[in-house]
Amino acid sequence: MQKDLSDFLLHHAEKYFSTIKGVLNSVAPGVMYTGPTVLGTWSAPPRREILQAASKYLDVINLSTTPPVCSNCKDLQQRVDFVATYGGDKPWISWEGYPAPSDSYMSKSAAKTDFLSTQAARGQLYQRRMEELLDSHDTAGTRHFVGLKWWELYDNRGENMNWGLITRRDDPYDGVSSSPTAGADSWGYPTGCLARFGCEQKTY
Repeated sequence: MQKDLSDFLLHHAEKYFSTIKGVLNSVAPGVMYTGPTVLGTWSAPPRREILQAASKYLDVINLSTTPPVCSNCKDLQQRVDFVATYGGDKPWISWEGYPAPSDSYMSKSAAKTDFLSTQAARGQLYQRRMEELLDSHDTAGTRHFVGLKWWELYDNRGENMNWGLITRRDDPYDGVSSSPTAGADSWGYPTGCLARFGCEQKTY
């Protein structure tokens, strides 16, 4: 039963990647194919079958964090070796993003998931992650990491999450120049009326 499920997943993944690769080549030959947004999950590598299929068709493997790590992982090298073994000799790019701390205008939304308290701390985390990525290699010594997909520059109003390092609102993160009065600038971006003033947060 397990083998049947594994074979089906491999077949399905190969069909998906090969179809997209074929269409892409027909309309834009020579364009790099990185597959869907990410393979794997926030703290785990993709399944073996996904990596096996991806290695046949992708030019670059786009992972959800590279190496796929979690804050308390004790098996980092095993995770790197797993992706290298089943993903073949392919370069990796990493999806990286951390919800902002409470000094963002979306602090109410992010309070459920935050583990950082300041923008400076988040900057230090990004620095540490870059050092980890650049230093990561499989047991054979091959370094696969070649780039980064960063999510994202601005706070995300669609997700109502403060992923960004900056905000679209007319407000420094320390709130010193903030106005408790809601408004909009000449481009239509919201200004003032931040959560720290007890104002209702709105999606624009």
